[in-house]
Amino acid sequence: MAFEENNYDHLAELGGSKFEIVSGEPNITGWKVKTEDGLKVGKVDDLLFNPASQKVRYMVINFSGNELHLETNRQVVIPIGVADLYSDNDYQRSVISTTKTEHLPGDRNYDPAVDGDVVVLPGVTIAQLNSLPLYEKNHLSPAIEKAIKKIFETPAPTERREPVRHQNQERQRSDDNRRHSNPSHRK
Repeated sequence: MAFEENNYDHLAELGGSKFEIVSGEPNITGWKVKTEDGLKVGKVDDLLFNPASQKVRYMVINFSGNELHLETNRQVVIPIGVADLYSDNDYQRSVISTTKTEHLPGDRNYDPAVDGDVVVLPGVTIAQLNSLPLYEKNHLSPAIEKAIKKIFETPAPTERREPVRHQNQERQRSDDNRRHSNPSHRK
């Protein structure tokens, strides 16, 4: 995941500023945000940028209406570098491979084309989203940026990536493994 080294101490919100997105680039404010499985995370409320470099650094995401059982009245910031943007205007149809998320089915294929303009967070886990600090307007300190960077640079806390097995299935699998590894059971 791409991160720009932070050599400044002030970011501004695009909304309400005298700046605008460069012509030809999408303004993702208001776009849906989804997991790579196509589950709704929320929507982009605003963008944070560095006025000196005029580069967008973060998306302000609102978890309202999410399908991941995240607290709904939260706003967080997510580095723009962890997102894939899919626009109706220049979209190439492709299916995103799915992952298994701790409590959700992972055997689906998600095609962002069905959603029009959408931000997809590939590889971002529920645990990472839950661990993000709340965003307070105009209060993104270097310490908070460092904490956010750490959340996305380190592997997420252990999440179940395989389907949950029934205890009897686990016991059967364990018995099968012992049988194959124990020389007395070989013929």
